Amino acid sequence: MEEKTGVQWCSKVPMTMHACGHDGHVGTLLAAVHYINQHRDFARRLVAIFQRGEEGFAGGRYMIEDGLVQKFGIDEFYALHAEPLLPVGFVGFIPGFATANADIFKITFTGVGGHGSRPHLTKDPLVAACECVLSLQTIVSRSVDPNQTAVVSAGCISCGNEKGSSVVQKTATIVGTTRSFEKEVQDIIIQRMQQIVDGTALSNDMQGKLEYTKLYPAMFNSPEHVEKAKALLEEALGPDKVKLMIRRAGGEDFSFMLQAKPGCLFRLGVQDETHNTSVHNPEFDFNDKAIATGAACLLTIALNRAASEDNRDRHMTVTKQN
Repeated sequence: MEEKTGVQWCSKVPMTMHACGHDGHVGTLLAAVHYINQHRDFARRLVAIFQRGEEGFAGGRYMIEDGLVQKFGIDEFYALHAEPLLPVGFVGFIPGFATANADIFKITFTGVGGHGSRPHLTKDPLVAACECVLSLQTIVSRSVDPNQTAVVSAGCISCGNEKGSSVVQKTATIVGTTRSFEKEVQDIIIQRMQQIVDGTALSNDMQGKLEYTKLYPAMFNSPEHVEKAKALLEEALGPDKVKLMIRRAGGEDFSFMLQAKPGCLFRLGVQDETHNTSVHNPEFDFNDKAIATGAACLLTIALNRAASEDNRDRHMTVTKQN
């Protein structure tokens, strides 16, 4: 198995429309920064991070590796993300693991090409690829503890073209994604995937190769910091507008920052009668009515955490947007 930690494949993918609300996230933080510039009577310093390359390029990882925490003496990180499941004016918190390890994989089977009328002279990689996709589904159902959770999804099989109806190709590839929360589950997925690729290749008398990329680690919201931020927003918005939510299998670049220092990401409600489409949908549109709530929440958390007794000997707290 060739295990990677970079984003080589992603960098070659043509840019396409990605509806997730990052324009609204930036606008929200800009509103908070505008307020801070007009009201400078607060404890310590605050750092506002406008991050590039969040989707598919792991921009947060490179900022951490470049010394973000050390350069600015950061003690805590806080961020928000648009949430179409919550109405405007509401926010949601997820303590502990909030998003998943978002990994990608590429499996290549290399056999012997030829003509479909003489299959005995070939070693068909498409047959191996189809067998492999079905076998991959047993990882979650038979190797992962049902009290935990995981996802293994094959997104594409590539082999030949529509004009080659009589051609047995030499190679076939499978690409897809896996999702997990706990590291031990991620390790099980990698191990079983390698075994399945090797076994499938052996049984079909050909070569098999697994390339596995750990793209984004699972995001862990510190329960302690969630509780403190949640209490602040319950006071600011009212307890009925602050909800607890369940974790989801999406990926989040903010995870790199929370690996370096504690904090949390909360969900900002954007739903109303004209904004009720899920993110990652081409019809999604960030609800500008949520900007005021989001900016107020970021300011409430950052200013209070900076002034708290917990941070009396610390230098900074921070907010971040993509």
